[in-house]
Amino acid sequence: MGIFPPLLSPLMGYPRYKKYVLDHIIDRWDTASRLARLTGVSPQSDSDAEHDDKNFHLTIMHAANDPDIPWREGKRAWEAAVGGEDAAKVGTFTEQSISSDNTTEVKTWERRVGSGLKRVRWQKVRYGGHNEIASLSPAALAVMKVFD
Repeated sequence: MGIFPPLLSPLMGYPRYKKYVLDHIIDRWDTASRLARLTGVSPQSDSDAEHDDKNFHLTIMHAANDPDIPWREGKRAWEAAVGGEDAAKVGTFTEQSISSDNTTEVKTWERRVGSGLKRVRWQKVRYGGHNEIASLSPAALAVMKVFD
């Protein structure tokens, strides 16, 4: 998604106009519910259950200094993927660390269903911005971790 410019960023200073534009978007990309379905914490149909035994490894990485999309948006997507407040009931946290200044954070959640493992990792890095983050070492390490 890094090739698409943040289309609504220029409207941040104009909340009324931004609301008007958002109210007229017909198809909304509901990332939270899609991720919850992929991890199986919120299946919506029997066809979702067919994929429970498939492995699914996802890393959501966001830079704390991203001026276009606040890092909290990435964190919300991660929370939806792991089941929100029920995350500890439906899965297990296998890694959690936060820097002393709360700027960087890593959390990994896993859920085993039959022979399938669903793993979702949240990583907030200090620097990177919206477009630069993919070229930095944390992104390369995240790609390598997917193959573990």
